[in-house]
Amino acid sequence: MVNDTVIIGGSTENGDFNSFGSWYLYSSNDPADISQSSARQEGDWSLNATSISNGNVSYASITVPIERWVSSLNPDRFSFQWMIDDLGQASEFTYAFVSVNCMNDTTEWNVYYVLCRGGTTNEFGYPGAPMINATGFNVTGQWNTLERSIFDDLNAVNQTDFLIVDNIQLYVYTRTPGARISILFDDMTFTSAALDDMSYEDQVGVGEELWTWRMTYGPSPYFTVTDSARTGSKAANLTLIDGTQFQGIQSFPYRPVTRYTDTFLDMYWRIEDLTGVNVLLIELYFSGGEGMAYILANGTNVETANGWDHYIIVPEVNTVGVWNNLVRNLHDDYVTLFGSEPDTTLEEILIIAEAYPGARIEVLFDDVYFYDDPAPEISNVEQSPSEPGANEDVNVAAEVYDPSLATVTLYYQVDGGTWTDIEMTLIDGTYNATIPGQVGGAMVEYYVEAADAFENVAQSEHFDYTLPTPPPDSGWLLLVAGGGAAAAVVVVVIVYLKVIRPKQAPE
Repeated sequence: MVNDTVIIGGSTENGDFNSFGSWYLYSSNDPADISQSSARQEGDWSLNATSISNGNVSYASITVPIERWVSSLNPDRFSFQWMIDDLGQASEFTYAFVSVNCMNDTTEWNVYYVLCRGGTTNEFGYPGAPMINATGFNVTGQWNTLERSIFDDLNAVNQTDFLIVDNIQLYVYTRTPGARISILFDDMTFTSAALDDMSYEDQVGVGEELWTWRMTYGPSPYFTVTDSARTGSKAANLTLIDGTQFQGIQSFPYRPVTRYTDTFLDMYWRIEDLTGVNVLLIELYFSGGEGMAYILANGTNVETANGWDHYIIVPEVNTVGVWNNLVRNLHDDYVTLFGSEPDTTLEEILIIAEAYPGARIEVLFDDVYFYDDPAPEISNVEQSPSEPGANEDVNVAAEVYDPSLATVTLYYQVDGGTWTDIEMTLIDGTYNATIPGQVGGAMVEYYVEAADAFENVAQSEHFDYTLPTPPPDSGWLLLVAGGGAAAAVVVVVIVYLKVIRPKQAPE
């Protein structure tokens, strides 16, 4: 929890409120203050919000903009740790809460997480607003954790298909002589999908203006909901004609891009019409001021006409009538464009388009994802044949996905011996390798391992099979049979000599 470079709580690496927005302090006639406290749960500091009344109004308020789209398909999680450090002479005019301002396309609401209040009730007189007592309500000297879904909490009172979470405000207030509140806040985070409404399925009706990428210039609406989708029933349509421009922005919380991150932009786009001179690009801005762009349509000399020095013209540029999949590793592209390893954070992602005079461009977007790829995904591991015989080769196939996939390896061992590794080969969408045939009765164990370019490694579960023992050789059976007959003769002779013959001797 920081204000630009001035720490007022938390650390600069934990919690996602420390990378954007502004914090404000308000005070009336009596003292109120926002400061650091060394009593913390993580990092070096917590935020201390204090209000003391000598009979006048005193309050401190800290506000941060969020501007995130949340829904059942794009769930949110809001959490923080907090402690009432001091609460004295409390009355109904002594209280503290965290307020979340949110809206849909028709209505604006507030959700209140109440931390403390004197008197007998936590109600503030806001009909229809969820008023939720946080765990630890009115308890002093104890760290508590609040972890909620704002979307779920609002829907418990007011049903809606989606919400725009506009801002979050921390608030302490006193008005009674001698009353005081001091509350510590730490490790505050708000998480949702990295991009708002990635699938567009939660958007408003077809033909209506899109409720994401909302910061635009020029007449509107240019960006609308369409049913010409790659998946599902909705996508986004951006249409520009005759000298019009569009710029849509989504801002991010703390989103590191370093040599240790494996961060991808993954989206589908389809140009429906490209007439005249047009330009269409996705641009990313980083905290150090760097910007890089992916050019999807290019009817100009991009570098001289638009001023972007760091850009990649994608292979499918200007392709009309086909869904294209843009999958880009931000680390790799940063190194390519700037010549150095990134050690920064992503601040904004923009869609920028322009139709020059007399031109027209229409483009669709769907399944727009921005994610960190932790490790490859291994699935559908199968062997053929399923019940191999002695000395029979066994093929192992597996499906493996990772945008930066580097190697896929099959490991196997026989009767608990040393592991042998075989590099697997991609054939018709699956990775394959062959375990050589083994003698009858042997037990073979195997697994698949995949690694990506960032040394993230995944392993499948272990599998095994036992080869059947072959039936005995027929020659060996004859030998056994012959040996058995000879043994029988010996037994007969012994019985005759020891038992029968003595009984026949003359008296």
